[in-house]
Amino acid sequence: MSQGRYEQHLGRMRKHYHQKRDAVIRCFAALRATITEQDAGLHFLVTLPTDMPDDVLRRRAAGQGLRLAFLSDYYADSAAAPSHVLVVNYAGIDLNRLPTALDRLSHCMEE
Repeated sequence: MSQGRYEQHLGRMRKHYHQKRDAVIRCFAALRATITEQDAGLHFLVTLPTDMPDDVLRRRAAGQGLRLAFLSDYYADSAAAPSHVLVVNYAGIDLNRLPTALDRLSHCMEE
């Protein structure tokens, strides 16, 4: 630490995750989703362009092999939470698999 290597490591990680965040946001933009809280650590919020209830969308997505984390999952009273808002933790997202996953999500939102 006294040689500054920790600060170098932090700088590399900030740059890595900033680039990854930007790549994930670009992919979600194709869904015409609204993205907020982009600078909130290693996650952001995505409001999906659908009127489908969250529980229906979650079931459809699960049938496609997708696991969604809705903002309502973090509310004590999920009925008080805004609908169709995903919490996206981009740190563990595989960028190579993301386009296919978002294509599946898009099909799930079609009624």
